[in-house]
Amino acid sequence: MLEICQLIGIRVRQIRKELRLTQEQLAEKADMDYRSIGAIERGERNLTLESISKVANALDVSIGYLLLSQIPKDNKIITQKDLLMEQILSILKNKDIKYLESFLEIVKR
Repeated sequence: MLEICQLIGIRVRQIRKELRLTQEQLAEKADMDYRSIGAIERGERNLTLESISKVANALDVSIGYLLLSQIPKDNKIITQKDLLMEQILSILKNKDIKYLESFLEIVKR
């Protein structure tokens, strides 16, 4: 099973991007260093309850929303490939059609 820190990191990045915040802006709202936000999003930081609370408050979501939304409903093992696919889709979701067409051409090579 994917580490909980990585799952929370995916969720933080997803919500941050939906809110159109940079890591720096989120860090400022959470009273944290922007490098900490980057480490959280990459799943590299062992989170404390205090840091989870700060990030959740800055994103205007509950701690439960960050934590519970990451538990797979079917208890399926989440692989590194699944993680990468989710990150790619999250990035591509907000791009325009020309960007997506260019991306597709590059990936096909």
